Amino acid sequence: MSNFIILLNGASSSGKSSIVKELQSLFVDEPLLNMGADRFMSMIPKDYQGFGKKAGCMWAWEKVQGDSGEIVTLKLGDLGEKFVLGVYRCIKMMYQDGFNVIVDDVWMEKELLNKIFADILSDCKVYFIGVNCDLQILQEREIARNNRVVGSTRGQHELVHQFCEYDFVVDTSQTSSRDCALKIKEFIDANL
Repeated sequence: MSNFIILLNGASSSGKSSIVKELQSLFVDEPLLNMGADRFMSMIPKDYQGFGKKAGCMWAWEKVQGDSGEIVTLKLGDLGEKFVLGVYRCIKMMYQDGFNVIVDDVWMEKELLNKIFADILSDCKVYFIGVNCDLQILQEREIARNNRVVGSTRGQHELVHQFCEYDFVVDTSQTSSRDCALKIKEFIDANL
């Protein structure tokens, strides 16, 4: 079996991390490495992210006007884009060394995503999976988890899927993470 990268894209609180854990338990012949965005983000000092005093050069939360009112979105600075490209180079290196990799991310910048697919992942076997979830459920999860920026799921919900063409899509609104993972594995097994 040739190795692959699974790239999950969806808003925060859509269930991507739970799906990652379930998929890791389903792919038992070889390890499925979790190289999700949050793992890399934990390397960034607090001043350079979110609302930190130097966040503008890396990544910062920004309030903007969306279709349904004010939303909170993520703005990447020059260092942020450089960082993201470096993350995906690391992911590619693990893939080139023969590992299966899974990545959960939130894509809201079409140009950067296109650059990653064209310049970094173009010769990799990638399954691009959309993770949908109803906005009301996202907002309920965002508040219940108490570790999210309130309003960010609404901003991400409006942007995260608008320019993506997926290989496969799941919806966690009414489907468990386990069942979503089973559907994704079935799709991958049929398309290796």
